[in-house]
Amino acid sequence: MKRPISAAIGLMLALVALSSPPASAADRAPGSTVWARSNIETPLVAVGSQYRALPPRSSLVPSSEKPIKPTLMDPKERERALLESGSSYKSSITDGNQVSLVKSDGTIDFAACNANTEGHHPKGDVVNRFNFCRWGYNTATKLDGQGRVEGQVRFRETEVGLSVGDARLGRIHVKVTEVVASGIFGVGSGANMTMSVSSDPGRGCGATFGSSTSYKEPVATWNDTYVYYEAESPESWGDQSRIDKKASCEVRSSYKVDATKGATDYSNSVPIEMRFDSAAYLAPYGTKGAIFSWVTPNLTYDYNNKELSRVAEHVYYALENPDGTEPWISTPKKIPGEIWSNTVLHRNYPAFNAQSDQIQKNNRAAKDAACASIPKVDATHECDEFPFASTKEGAGLGDRNFSVRYVPQSHNSKAGGALGKWYGQDRILDGDAFQVLIETGGKLGIGSAIAQHALPAKMAMDVQNFRSGAAVQLWSHWGGANQDFYVNDDSELRVFGNCVDAGSGASGTPLTAKTCTGGPSQKWGRHPTIVGSIVHIPSGLCMDVTAWGTANGTPVMLYSCTGNPNQKWASP
Repeated sequence: MKRPISAAIGLMLALVALSSPPASAADRAPGSTVWARSNIETPLVAVGSQYRALPPRSSLVPSSEKPIKPTLMDPKERERALLESGSSYKSSITDGNQVSLVKSDGTIDFAACNANTEGHHPKGDVVNRFNFCRWGYNTATKLDGQGRVEGQVRFRETEVGLSVGDARLGRIHVKVTEVVASGIFGVGSGANMTMSVSSDPGRGCGATFGSSTSYKEPVATWNDTYVYYEAESPESWGDQSRIDKKASCEVRSSYKVDATKGATDYSNSVPIEMRFDSAAYLAPYGTKGAIFSWVTPNLTYDYNNKELSRVAEHVYYALENPDGTEPWISTPKKIPGEIWSNTVLHRNYPAFNAQSDQIQKNNRAAKDAACASIPKVDATHECDEFPFASTKEGAGLGDRNFSVRYVPQSHNSKAGGALGKWYGQDRILDGDAFQVLIETGGKLGIGSAIAQHALPAKMAMDVQNFRSGAAVQLWSHWGGANQDFYVNDDSELRVFGNCVDAGSGASGTPLTAKTCTGGPSQKWGRHPTIVGSIVHIPSGLCMDVTAWGTANGTPVMLYSCTGNPNQKWASP
C-alpha cells in the first residue's frame, strides 16, 4: 500500500554511526534487542531458541532506547575518509557541452535501486549528487531473560533519495516490503512498528514526517508501505558568512517494534549526508539546491572527443607523468586531482570573496609566466594549464606543481566552457573538492621502450634533457620522465614535453626531441608489417640504434627498415 507522508529534514554531512562499537551478538545481555542488517533474505530463528550468532552475511546495527541523532564529522577528517572510501560517480564532457549523469527527474524507481549492487552497502550508493539509493534486510530480534528468541521482525527496506528542484530540499522515499514476523510480534500480537527520523542537532536542517518525526502502523500492514520524509534547510540556517549560505547535515532513520508482550530498542542506521546551498553564482542551473554529498565529484574527459582531445591529452599527461611537464623543476612534481588518488582539486570562484579573487589573480600570473618560457609555434594555439585556473591548486599556489602546454584555441575554449557548465550542473561550490578522470580508449599509454638487440640488458630509448633539441639516445632503463614516451592521435611521439623529430627525414639523421610543431618531421607510427618497429611516416624509415650499440649515449637515428633487433622496441 502507498502512504506518501511528507517530512522535512534539513541538512547533513558525514559518515559514521555511533562513537562506540556495538557488542557482538553473542555478548548481548538477556532481555535485550538485536538489530541486524543483511544484503540477503535471512531465515528467522525459531522462537525459544538460543540466539548465538548473527544470520549469514549480516552485521549488527547499533540500537538504543531512543533514536540517536547523527553528528557531523570534522571537515578535514571527512575529506580524508571520503577519499579512502573511493565513493565517486561519472560526469563526462562529450561534444563540448557538459552532460552530467545527474539531476533528479523526480522518478522514484525502487526497482532500479534494488538492482543496484552498490546500494546494499551500509552508507548506500550516491549515484550522483542528486540521486541516492540504499537497500537491505533489517531484522529485529527480542530476547528473553535467558537470551532466547521471543520474537522477530524482518523486512526489506529500500531508500531512494532525490533532490527537489530549485530548493534547499531533498526527499528520502522509503518502501518496506517482504515483512515477516514471529513470536510476540507475529499474527494476532497487535505489534506496531515505528519509523523515526532525526537530523544533526546543529541548526543545519530538520527531519520530519510532515509535522512529526515518526510514522507508525501495525506490523501486519507495513508490507508494501511507501513513505517519504523531506530534508530541508532554511537559508537562515546556512553559513551566513558565505554568499551561498551553505549548510551541511546528516539524517538518520530508526525503527522500533513494540507489542503487548515486549518491545525492541530503536535501530540507528548509518546516516545519509546532504548539503544545501543558495548559490546564485550557479545560475542558470538553479540558485538553490540540495545534494547528497558523501561522494567525490568526478569530471571525466574523453580523449576520443575530437573537440577536446588536446586538452584531455594534456591533463592525462600532467597526471600520469608530471615530471615530464613544463615548467620543469629539479625535484619530483606532484600534480593533484587524479581520480581515486589521495589528492583532490577545490573549485575557486573568484567573486566568492577577496581571498578567492586573489587566488585567481595569482593563478593567472603564474601561468602566464610559465607559458612565456616555452615556444608558441602556432598562432592559433593558446596556453592551457592544469590544475585548472578555476581551482585553488592552480599555478598560483607557488609550489610549481602544475603543467602548461600550448593547445588549439578551439579545444581550450570548448574545454573551459564545458568545465564552467559542469560546475553549475553538479552544484560545485567554491571550495568543493573534485577529481578528474581521462578516458583514453586504450590510447595514450605512457611507458618506456626497450631496445631488443641489447637484451638481456634493459637499454631504453631516452632523451638527454627537457630542452628542445635534446638528443634521442640509448640509456640504462630507470623509468624516469625522460624515458616515458607515448603516441597521440596526431601521430606525435611525445616525451618530456617535446616531440621526437626526424629532421630532414634522410637515412642516418640523428633523432632529437623538439618543441612540438605538428609538422611532418614529427609524425610516427607502428610499422605495418614489422612488429616492434617504429616508422617515420613521411620517409618510411625506421628508428634504429646506431651501429647496434649498447652503451649509454648511443644515438638513435633514421635508417631503412630491416626488421633487425636494433630496430625493435618493446615495453619493459
